[in-house]
Amino acid sequence: MSTIMVGIDASSASRAALSWAAARAKRLGDDLRVVHIVDDEWGAGDIDLEMGDRALAESLATLRREFPSLPATGTVVVGNPVVELVRSARAVDLLVVGTHKTGFVQGRVFGSQALRLAAESAVAVAVIPEYTTGAREGVVVGVDSSAASDAAVVFAALEARHEGIELVLVLATGVGKVLPGGRTDRGERELRTMTRALRIAEASAGDAPIRVRTLRRAPASALIDVGGRARLVVVGSSRRHLDGAAALGPVAHDVLVNITSPTVVVHPRESHGTFDPFPRSPVELSGNHRVIHPLQEESTP
Repeated sequence: MSTIMVGIDASSASRAALSWAAARAKRLGDDLRVVHIVDDEWGAGDIDLEMGDRALAESLATLRREFPSLPATGTVVVGNPVVELVRSARAVDLLVVGTHKTGFVQGRVFGSQALRLAAESAVAVAVIPEYTTGAREGVVVGVDSSAASDAAVVFAALEARHEGIELVLVLATGVGKVLPGGRTDRGERELRTMTRALRIAEASAGDAPIRVRTLRRAPASALIDVGGRARLVVVGSSRRHLDGAAALGPVAHDVLVNITSPTVVVHPRESHGTFDPFPRSPVELSGNHRVIHPLQEESTP
């Protein structure tokens, strides 16, 4: 059994995050921890622990009413929201926060700080937009040759398996030099990259169907376009450091800035065990999986 932690404040975005986290915990049989942050930063106003207690009690009452069989606990924490959530999340499997996507921080703890959380958290971070209306289908994940991509594919494949929905692997190819036969000078490298991602996905996706999308455009743009109506977008991000502070990679950053779907940021794992995703010979894919040799690129309309 895993544990999901959701950070909340008084915003509607946090209520969306709470609902998403609770639905996921119920569906997967996970425990849920609710952390209400009382910001003690200068300029945030007087610290009102009683208000924090009331807000947490209201959230837990909502959970008991809407998810009566879900085990959930809650706590109020005073401090810097990012620091306290990152510290608390070390003992859980997934951290969930909401975003209002307005770019304004006043009066709201999260939203604009989701970027910092996703960069600094030791565990995967799910960022939930305030409004996600309409039917949504599939799990979309960006792939490249990095360890962060491997971790993202594993997470996305397990999600598709648990949900019983399609997994879409998205590879942004760039333009490159066009060679005879319509292939680009990047073709062999891209084939190797996608074959690796498919083998990793196959190991975790179970019976979930897997589809490949290759698009000739920038990686963030490709993920944003394909994931616009997805049930979940998953992006890997190699941890970077700027002036001593953790920072997201450019693709994860741009996807979160333009977020339209629930999005999970995954950092690379230290090890993927003994599984070797590189084939010794051309891979034959069948069943739920599309054969991708050679890669067929989709150009930007």
